[in-house]
Amino acid sequence: MPQQPTPVAPKAVQPSQSPNAVPPQQIPNHAGMHPTPIPNHAGFASAPPQHQMVGQTATAADAPTPNPAMALGSPDPFIALSGMNKVQVSEKVRALEAVIGWEQNNVFRIKNEFGADVMVAKEETEWYKRNCCLGDCRPWDVDVALCPVAGAPPAPFIHLQRKWSLTCCCIGRPKVTVTDVTTNQKLGSVSDPWHCCDVTFVIRDHQGRKIMRVRGGGCQCGWCCHCPCGPCRKIKFPVFDAKTGREIASIRHEWGGLFKSMCTDADDYWIDFGEVQDPRWKSLLIATALFLDFRYFSRGADGLAA
Repeated sequence: MPQQPTPVAPKAVQPSQSPNAVPPQQIPNHAGMHPTPIPNHAGFASAPPQHQMVGQTATAADAPTPNPAMALGSPDPFIALSGMNKVQVSEKVRALEAVIGWEQNNVFRIKNEFGADVMVAKEETEWYKRNCCLGDCRPWDVDVALCPVAGAPPAPFIHLQRKWSLTCCCIGRPKVTVTDVTTNQKLGSVSDPWHCCDVTFVIRDHQGRKIMRVRGGGCQCGWCCHCPCGPCRKIKFPVFDAKTGREIASIRHEWGGLFKSMCTDADDYWIDFGEVQDPRWKSLLIATALFLDFRYFSRGADGLAA
């Protein structure tokens, strides 16, 4: 009899990987600080991309593109920041402060570009420092945390500290230090150097090297006329790369509604991260917007306006 052929088992077909899957090495890993190829600038990341020359400023094309759906839902705040292109920092109106003028701890809601609350920034300054140390000398502390989930209290991930200083013109210019709460490592600092006409800020990394500059023209209508409508509503603060001088992001101050403008010093800020991809740089830009509010738009405190 003819021999029957031995049946051959079909080979297992490996499931194809989804085209939208993101390789794990492209997602910024905050716990290790440097193991992933996030944008390289002045030693901020590990190794630069192969097509980028050492010392060259990283651009949006050089940085790995994060998965927004994965980043926005991540419990890691720095991974969440990597998936955000714009945020709105909105100061909450404090009823007691609006009625009697007693300076309270400021609270800021941080929303993504879709209008969803993603973070909250709370001032943690003692009452006597808020109401007795007036003017440019006032110290303050702010904690920034992800919005709580399922009733859990918000856990801060960065801390902003502005120490008391005797500030007068070019003497004792204020500086804010930004610290990673989870690792207790310094992320960088934001300083306000003296300028005769414009509002300027210098952003430095954890090693004290200049990485970004912010400059708001002093001739904008919003400085002179505090109006919640028309061209006087906005004040623009472009963000420039410290090496190339090219604009890479922007911060925009907007006056609130009629009630907010007349009765309180609560304002709104829009941060367009533009070409900035590093979540640590983004956290420094958020710190700059908060510093900007304390420095120039707070009534009876650091500010000149309101």
